[in-house]
Amino acid sequence: MAAAEAVAAESGAFCAVIVCDVPVAVAVRRVEDDSADGSHPADNRDGDLVRRVAAEMEEPAGAYLTLTTTKPVGDLVAPALAWLDECGV
Repeated sequence: MAAAEAVAAESGAFCAVIVCDVPVAVAVRRVEDDSADGSHPADNRDGDLVRRVAAEMEEPAGAYLTLTTTKPVGDLVAPALAWLDECGV
């Protein structure tokens, strides 16, 4: 996260952080479903990777919006746009 924020600052851009939150079990199921049907281009994703990455996740510093990604994508657009507006983007 810090690297992305540094690049934004260097270039005079703005960085608005949106955390896409999903229960680990749901993320594992999604990755395993993608693997089973070949719908994702990465072939190195599996349930173990999801669990390992989830265990290493840290809360971002500063202000951020959390979206629960078990909801339909259409339900996430309005809050994301409102957050960007609130951040002055």
